[in-house]
Amino acid sequence: GLDGYFSSESYSTISAVAGLEGPSPTAVLAQAKQLYQQRRDDVRSFVKGDIKDTASARLAADHVRWIAVSGSALQSLSSSETPWRKTHEVVVFRLSR
Repeated sequence: GLDGYFSSESYSTISAVAGLEGPSPTAVLAQAKQLYQQRRDDVRSFVKGDIKDTASARLAADHVRWIAVSGSALQSLSSSETPWRKTHEVVVFRLSR
């Protein structure tokens, strides 16, 4: 899968998104930002437990096997999914294969 899938918007839009093409750097950046938002929404919906088949298919296509939630995101975490591991600092979810 992608290294870290996304760890921050700037990392995802500049470093982790390969293969995007467009007529200008602005167009490529717009595509990358859209892809970042879609990935973020897919992960959020998995964690919340209301993921749709299309989002699951995207995660599977990107070979996502684990989702780790840490830092300030833990404060707002409300999940119906059962974590694989959980500490005070991180929650790890394992996606089925």
